[in-house]
Amino acid sequence: MTETMTTFFAMLGLACWAGVIVVGVAVLLGRAAPAVGVASFVDGVRGVALWLAWLVSIVTTLGSLYYSEVAHYVPCELCWYQRICIYPFSVVLLIAAIRRDVSVWRYVLPVSVIGTSSASGS
Repeated sequence: MTETMTTFFAMLGLACWAGVIVVGVAVLLGRAAPAVGVASFVDGVRGVALWLAWLVSIVTTLGSLYYSEVAHYVPCELCWYQRICIYPFSVVLLIAAIRRDVSVWRYVLPVSVIGTSSASGS
């Protein structure tokens, strides 16, 4: 079961990276040569961006809980720092998505940077 979940989470991670690349290319194309199709795509993503961010945070939280509570993997010290940073996002981003509060990046970005910097040490 753990192998299946690992494959599932790896595929989700790759899908997220692919999504980021597609949106990034669309934004760059939209700025370089404005086209109605690209602009409407970017606007559509912009409309659900907070919900997508929340979805990533909740899957990340549930994934880490699966590995520690179901698969019984003991997280290392740096993993705990990452968890401390990501777990609150499940609540903060849900509230931001419900309230359509795009200024949430001011609170999320610094914590993300801290969590990312603890990942580089592992």
